[in-house]
Amino acid sequence: MTITPPTVAIWTSLFDLYLVLGTMVGIVVISVLTYSVFTKPKVKTEMGPKSSSERRKRIRTIILALITISILTTVELDTFSSASLVTVPSDPSNSMTIQVVGQQFFWTFIYPNNYAQVGNLTIPVGETIILNITSKDVFHSFAIQQLDVAKDAIPGRYNQLWLEVPTPSSYSIICKELCGVGHAFMTAELYAVNATTFNAWYSSVQAKGG
Repeated sequence: MTITPPTVAIWTSLFDLYLVLGTMVGIVVISVLTYSVFTKPKVKTEMGPKSSSERRKRIRTIILALITISILTTVELDTFSSASLVTVPSDPSNSMTIQVVGQQFFWTFIYPNNYAQVGNLTIPVGETIILNITSKDVFHSFAIQQLDVAKDAIPGRYNQLWLEVPTPSSYSIICKELCGVGHAFMTAELYAVNATTFNAWYSSVQAKGG
C-alpha cells in the first residue's frame, strides 16, 4: 500500500501550486509575445495630448502589476507556511523521540527508556515519530524510500527527521551513502503497529530493563 507522508504531501501541494501558476503565467506571456509579433505597431505622426488608448495601456499595466504582486505574495506566503510545517514538531507530548545510530554496517535504535534495538524500528501508528540520527564511524544516510524520507548520519552531529505512519505496515530502511564494503547489507526494518500492540511490546522491554 502506498503511504503519503505528511512532509511529502506538503511539498506536493506546493509543487502543484507552482505548476498551476507557472502554466498560467506561461500562457499569458506566450500569448502577449505572439500578439506582438503578428500585430503591426502603430506609428505616431504628430505630437499631441495623450490619447485614450495610452491611458488604457497605463491602466492595463497597473492591473497586470497588481495581479503579478498578488500572485508572488500568495506563492511567498504559501512557501513559508509549507516550510514551517516541515519543521520537526516541537510538542513532546504528542511525539516520541528515538535515537538512530549508524555504524558499519547496521542501524541501532535507542528508545526513550534506553532500550536499544538493532535492525528493527518499531513505532505506533498515528503518532509523530522524531528520529535523532547520527553515526559512530563514517558518513551514512538513513532512508525509507517508501515513505520518501531520508537524512544523513554524520559522526559527531545529530540530524532530525520526523514521520507519521497512519496504518499498520512495514518498510525497509537502507543506507543511501556508500560507506564501505558492507554498504549494500546495511538495512533494517520499520514496523508500524497499532497502539495496543506497541504499548504491550514497549512495556515488556521496559520491564526487562532494556
